[in-house]
Order: sequence, then C-alpha cells, then structure tokens
Amino acid sequence: MKIWKYSLHTGIKQQCLDVPQIAIPRHLGMQGGMVALWAQVDPEGQTSQVEVVCVATGEPVPEGYSYLGTIQFPNGLVFHYFWTR
Repeated sequence: MKIWKYSLHTGIKQQCLDVPQIAIPRHLGMQGGMVALWAQVDPEGQTSQVEVVCVATGEPVPEGYSYLGTIQFPNGLVFHYFWTR
C-alpha cells in the first residue's frame, strides 16, 4: 500500500478520478491553492473510476456517497466533498 495524491478541480461540482480498486481516503486538504485528496492505495491493483461530488453548505448531500472532507477557502466559501464508485 502507498499514499497517492489526487488533485481536484475547484469550481467543478462533479468529477471522475481513476483510482486503484483498493483506495482508502486519508485526507482532503489544500496544497498550493488546489484541493487535493490523499488516499492509501494498492498500486498493483486494477483501476476504476470514482465520482467526486462537491457540495456547498446548505445543499443536499447525494445518497450513496461517502464523505471525504470539508474545505474552507480563503474567500470564506465552504465546500464538502463526497465520493462513490
């Protein structure tokens, strides 16, 4: 198992990532002005797509998605990130 970083585009409500089938999210944070997701992965495994959804405070949470974390941006906006396979 290794830790890999995935950059997420800000301002995009839904996006897909190719990740190994064994991927455990470990941290969601900011790095260099970008949102990044760090996950513990099995790099030898096959990859599959996960869908990442960004939800603003007050918006409905999508059913069947797992919580990744919350980012508070310097401009005061707060977004909550979820994913599903």
